[in-house]
Amino acid sequence: MNRTFTAILCWLVPVILSAPLLAQSLPNPLPQCGTEDLTPLQKRALVQQGNLALERKRASGAAFNTIAYVPIRPHIFRRSDGTGGFTLANLNQAMAITNNYYLLNGYGIQFYFAGTTPDYIDNDRLLNNFLYDDESSVNGRDATNAMNQYYVNQIANNTVGGYAYYPENSIHSTRSFIATYDNGQMNYVTNSTIPHELGHSFNLRRLSVFNLQIGYT
Repeated sequence: MNRTFTAILCWLVPVILSAPLLAQSLPNPLPQCGTEDLTPLQKRALVQQGNLALERKRASGAAFNTIAYVPIRPHIFRRSDGTGGFTLANLNQAMAITNNYYLLNGYGIQFYFAGTTPDYIDNDRLLNNFLYDDESSVNGRDATNAMNQYYVNQIANNTVGGYAYYPENSIHSTRSFIATYDNGQMNYVTNSTIPHELGHSFNLRRLSVFNLQIGYT
């Protein structure tokens, strides 16, 4: 797998669609964030780690208004015949919206894609019903020098819109999973799910599901 980093926001490659996309409706009620909340002990430990990192940055004299650039390795599930999946156009749009949100809200983080092309996983069953309590199918695919984001059509029979992990010293915690609804609900996916789930990877805890105005604390 090519994991060469590139400091651009999109791959300049053509996107050829062999058939029109059919919009997939969001279920009612809306899918929930599947990220498991932290225990009180875990919350205290992460706060302590954050305070320690802050003290070290202050001691180093580094500027606090600098931007941290974080690579994301995209893993896109497709049909078994290699068609379908999250389009590059929508992937680029999601990156631009996410970066804009994090910039405007003062988080000091900007994301860019790692690799020259996405990692494609061709599997009908996992594309349309990814079981979020069993990630054995993606073991061995994670980039070791980037965040790893996986895109499927549906998660857990459409009950979960996305989920991620809070930071810890393991490759597993770099993963997040996004339901893309066959490219049919991009306003929901790009403006809510992706920025929200990436926030968990940086220890931002939710106050209300997918409410990006007050979604983290």
